Amino acid sequence: MVDERHLLRVAYVVSTGRTATEFLAWFFSQAFPDRVTALHQPAPYRLFRPLSNAHVSGHLGENALRLAFRLARGRRLRRIATPIYLESNNYLYGFANLLAGTAPGTTPFHVVRHPFDFIRSQLNFGSSSGLKKLMADRLPFWSLKPEYFGEAPAWRDRPPEEQYAYAWVKTNAFLDRARAADPRWRLLRFEDIFDAQSSGLEAMVEALGLIWRPEIHAGMARQPKNASHGGGLPPWRNWDPALLARLRQVCGEAAAVYGYDLDAREG
Repeated sequence: MVDERHLLRVAYVVSTGRTATEFLAWFFSQAFPDRVTALHQPAPYRLFRPLSNAHVSGHLGENALRLAFRLARGRRLRRIATPIYLESNNYLYGFANLLAGTAPGTTPFHVVRHPFDFIRSQLNFGSSSGLKKLMADRLPFWSLKPEYFGEAPAWRDRPPEEQYAYAWVKTNAFLDRARAADPRWRLLRFEDIFDAQSSGLEAMVEALGLIWRPEIHAGMARQPKNASHGGGLPPWRNWDPALLARLRQVCGEAAAVYGYDLDAREG
């Protein structure tokens, strides 16, 4: 799709968002400065958001995505001086069927997070208030809305928690299909990136042909970036039981595929 022949490897990290996208770009740029050029949501990242949502909901064809990607990334990739380019950009999720085929040696990563923790992070990050809410409500395809799929109830008729539960299911389902169709995809859980052994981070490093040095790299995983504010919505185990029951109906089946127990009250 674009000329990346001078690069040994290209990696894309895509997700629902609120999945350490900024941290991962920071980590690889700091840990391997001579080997990796790692960028978080490089321009024109805002354009990718509505394009992804329009494509996933069936309102935009794949050829339009291919053209947009080539125009946005061709020149940038030709300027990369390191042997590895990593782009951590959740807004590229709708391009999932194209990413693995952009060039030989491309490795896309699908990062998933516990849905209730994702919802809390989104709301505490202010995604459902102020200008962000206005854009989600008014701009076409800025959010992944049920009405785009001909489903009900509509976005505006759902509480914020259910809006993000719905988006979590639709986004990850699309990424799951892309991953099932191409063995070059890797699945990682957000929680494994930051577990005691940084096992998910180690898996990413090794997948890119780099050397994991636990005495250096594990400590870097204790430096979160772009974290949501601690106030606002409390941990989900303290949410109203009726709300939790509704959210389990929306995303319980999908969450189980990734090993998340939505009934767990501890841990």
